Parts: sequence; C-alpha cells; structure tokens
Amino acid sequence: MRLFVALGRLALPAALAVLVGAGCTGGLFSERDRLKTALEEFNEGLRWGKVDAAASHLTIPERQPFAERFGAVADDLEIVEYEVQRIQWNREKGTAEVRLSLSWSSKRRGLVDKTILEQHWEDVHGGWFVTRQKRLSGTPLPLLDIGIGTIDDIKK
Repeated sequence: MRLFVALGRLALPAALAVLVGAGCTGGLFSERDRLKTALEEFNEGLRWGKVDAAASHLTIPERQPFAERFGAVADDLEIVEYEVQRIQWNREKGTAEVRLSLSWSSKRRGLVDKTILEQHWEDVHGGWFVTRQKRLSGTPLPLLDIGIGTIDDIKK
C-alpha cells in the first residue's frame, strides 16, 4: 500500500511537468514554422477547394475576387499536386520569396498542365500573406492572378 501512495505522489508532479512542457512548446513555434504552415494552408486550400483557408492568406481587397474566380472554375479545375521548390526567407524584412510548382488539370480538356509560380509573402502582425504572385513558366492559371491589394490593406 505504501508503494502505491509513493507512486501517486510522484505521478502528480510528473503529470504537471508534462502539461507545462507541452504548453511551453507553443512558444517554440518559429517564424519559419508559421510561414510553412501558411504556405500549406494556402496551397492545400487551393488543392482541396477550401476557399476560405486559401483566401485568409490574401490581402483583404483580393479575397472576394479570388473567391469569385475560384467559384467560376471550381467544377472544371483540379489541382493535382504542388511542390514548394524553394523558400528565400528574409527575417529582417519579414518577407519570403517562394517558388512553387503546381500541376493541375482542366476536366474538360483532360490534360495535366504544370505552372511554376513565384509567390511573395509578407509577415504582418504574426500572419503570413501572399501579396504578389507571378507565373515564371508553364501554362497560365487565371485563378492565381493575385496582386491587387497591398500589405497596407492588411495593416488597417
């Protein structure tokens, strides 16, 4: 019986240590991790039709036009896969240039096209936003004509 009481006394401090340790790891979520999460939310949102998730990483003036463009092509467009090829992160400026390869298909045509994009991301108040995007090569994808808004639209 004494053994169980002694183990019980040790279990409480051990459990508290685990809980406190788990809570502290939230502070270890780095700026780079937040960028990678934003990239994933935006691009997975495109791939799986989660318009709100993708649009949350756009400037405010671009969100509604993006949702409308997405709605117009949603039945025909299928994003097959994407690959982040390169991230150039500028910690001092809070910006990142991201090169992305996007494979997609128009269901009407039945062909898989590939588009290479360069996305410009900015960190504002702890959130990452796509502020510019341009096609470097491959087939144009009108859904991703982003760049109307400015980062000042987010800061308001």
